[in-house]
Amino acid sequence: MTQTRPGTAAAPAQLMARLREIPQFREIREDELAAVARVVRPIAVRSGDVLFQQGARGDTMLFVAEGRLKTQLVTGPGQFTDLASVTAGQVVGEMAALDPAPRAAQVSAASDGLVFELSVHGLRELRTTAPAVAATLTASIIADVTARLRSIDQRIEQELHGGKAPAPAPTAPATAEPEKQKEVGSFGRLWSRFFG
Repeated sequence: MTQTRPGTAAAPAQLMARLREIPQFREIREDELAAVARVVRPIAVRSGDVLFQQGARGDTMLFVAEGRLKTQLVTGPGQFTDLASVTAGQVVGEMAALDPAPRAAQVSAASDGLVFELSVHGLRELRTTAPAVAATLTASIIADVTARLRSIDQRIEQELHGGKAPAPAPTAPATAEPEKQKEVGSFGRLWSRFFG
């Protein structure tokens, strides 16, 4: 992470109160919240701070408590394509919790704000100290990744059909073999288009 400035060390009660504002931690018990407070790092960010560099190895995710972040694809020197805006209550970088790999996009602060950083190691620690919270966070990450993949799938469909909604897949006759009745997904069609 670059150009970030950790905020002053917050008293545990203040830290837990701020964490309680984040949807993922709103309903958890006090002892679980205390376990989360021990493994997250509050970071005060200023507009323009780069939090994740595209291509850099990632092993942390950010919970946005205040302010707004933006995700961008770096397409060339000084050239960016805006992907999404991340606001209070949302998470960014969560793929790193499942697969510490190079970041797919750049994330920077679009305004001053406060984020809580959770590392892969912190998530592992929560599996011992607050297993229900770790399980809920992992399930939430998987749900986010799945939703993102569905969105990508829809974009691929639109690209394959020239920006138009795809026509419904024809239904196979009842006598067709089971393999032929299976619908080929849009990713499979795109793969076939490029790689035969």
